[in-house]
Order: sequence, then C-alpha cells, then structure tokens
Amino acid sequence: MSDSTQVPTSPCCVELEVKKSRFICQLLPCDNKGTAKALLASVRSQFADANHHCWAYQIGPDASLLQACSDDGEPHGTAGRPMLNVLAHAGVTNVLAVVSRIFGGTKLGTGGLARAYSQAVKQALCELKTVAYVNWQKVELQLDYANENHIRQVLSQYNFQLEQITHEQIVTMCGRIDESQSAALIAALERLALVVKRLK
Repeated sequence: MSDSTQVPTSPCCVELEVKKSRFICQLLPCDNKGTAKALLASVRSQFADANHHCWAYQIGPDASLLQACSDDGEPHGTAGRPMLNVLAHAGVTNVLAVVSRIFGGTKLGTGGLARAYSQAVKQALCELKTVAYVNWQKVELQLDYANENHIRQVLSQYNFQLEQITHEQIVTMCGRIDESQSAALIAALERLALVVKRLK
C-alpha cells in the first residue's frame, strides 16, 4: 500500500442537495465487516425517513484489500459502485461511506444519480480528518521480571503500542508493532532470548 494511504480519525458528514433530493453522506472509520454492518444499521436508524442508504467500504492494505458496495434499491450501478470508485482513488482505507437519500420528487436518471452519489462522497472526503495508514502486527512477549525495564527501553525505539501486560510467574506483554518495523524488533528481542509470538 502506498506510503501516502490515509485512514480516518473521526466520522464526518456532509449534505448535498440535487433537485430537492437530499444526499447525506457519512464517512465512518471502519476496520472490519462486522463494524461496517453495525455502523450501517446505526445510520439507517438515524435517518429512518431516507428512501435509500447506499454504501461502500474498503478495508485493509493492498495485499488483502476488502471492498464491497450496495445500491440499496437504486438502479443497478448508480450508487454503490460510483461511491466505491471515489474511495478507491482517494488514497484512503478503513472507511465506510454511507449516503442516505431523501427523495425530493424529481427523478435524476441513472447518470444524474451516479454523479450525485459520487459528488456526495467527494465533498465528504474534503472534510475528512485522516492520519497515515499503519499495518499493525500483533505480538506477545514473555520475559523475566529482571528484564522488564530494559525491554521497555528497547520497545520505545520502535513504533510499538503496549495493549496489555500481566505479571505472574513471568511478565507477558501484548501489543502491536508497525509491520514495517516488526522484523527488526522481533530480531532484536530474540537476540535477548525472549519468547516472541506473532498473533493474528
């Protein structure tokens, strides 16, 4: 995935009006299909008076990019696919786009619909706050109490985020490392005779 790929840090919402139809676009941080389903249900509830809730998402890095979209009752190919095309060319991932349309009484035709749904997503992208995408690798470290402070110093030299630590017979640290640095970090830790497990 390109070094310039971004992920959203917070939701954003914009509204576009075309011939009295309202197109309300929300861009939502989303890193798995289950979250996408839950977010879509929330949007449907939030805008229960909308005639359609068309959506598209892309999740993950290029090597395992997950994409999906839906026209939600609009003519085939006039909503979900145009929305997904905008996302695909925007350099953003881990994002769900939902456009809720409230019909204004005038039919737009297939071309008009595709333009309206695309434009709604484009306008929302202009407002979206993002940070650089990081592909995280989860790891688990097992170490003696005597080594804990030293290992923390080693970890501080890398983009490592500690998520959980337990102190029992040994110290177990669970966290995640920027995948681009994982090989170097794991090699450094294994040289210290630590038990390192890569987690999914």
